[in-house]
Amino acid sequence: MPVRKREDVSALELYGARAWWLEVIEGQYEPLDVDRVTEAIGHALDELEPTVVAVPLGIGHLDHIAVASACWELSRARPALSWIVYAEHPYLVQWPKLLDERLATLAACADIGPMEVDRPDPRRKRAAMERYRTQVRALRQSVAAALAEERHWQFTPKAVALP
Repeated sequence: MPVRKREDVSALELYGARAWWLEVIEGQYEPLDVDRVTEAIGHALDELEPTVVAVPLGIGHLDHIAVASACWELSRARPALSWIVYAEHPYLVQWPKLLDERLATLAACADIGPMEVDRPDPRRKRAAMERYRTQVRALRQSVAAALAEERHWQFTPKAVALP
């Protein structure tokens, strides 16, 4: 994990951003507790005080699904924030049928609408990906998918519980 954190810092430097890690362990090491993830993200929101929160849609990766579920729940308690959901690459390309399923799940608890965003510089994105040396071999299999056009939606929570 210390190596992965150094890779995060290195990749984020290309964007002038800084890392903020949650006090949870990845699902590959122990089963994720969504309540614990929700608590950790809530703490991060309290500390960072963002105005916009970008959330993975939760396509195919159990950690991403846990983060998405936690943030969808948190959005109900923090409706003043602007909430954005994005389809993760390369998972969107690997499992395109999951896109509609995840969007339908979100639509059950939020009003959603597509967003237009500027396309990131593919050279910078590739350079950031290459800074993840522990994952280079796995990423090489899906560089084209990871560099595909990104998709984003804005969502506003409804006053209903998650399905």
